[in-house]
Amino acid sequence: MFPTLACFFFVNSNEIYATKITVPGMDFEVEARDIFIGFAFITGIHFNLENIYVGIRRAENKLYALGCLLPYA
Repeated sequence: MFPTLACFFFVNSNEIYATKITVPGMDFEVEARDIFIGFAFITGIHFNLENIYVGIRRAENKLYALGCLLPYA
């Protein structure tokens, strides 16, 4: 959420996302938007997998809990 809020303080808000960042030790150059998108993807996957794991583990009827996941498959 920080990059979205930071755009309020800059005249050209797209500059924040187009900033080039060099990965230390690899000399690999990426844009800031790639890091933001990657971070959002990783945290979203973690959130969903954790909810699925905890839901199945705490369910009294495991077969029913697995059946509830069919729409996601």
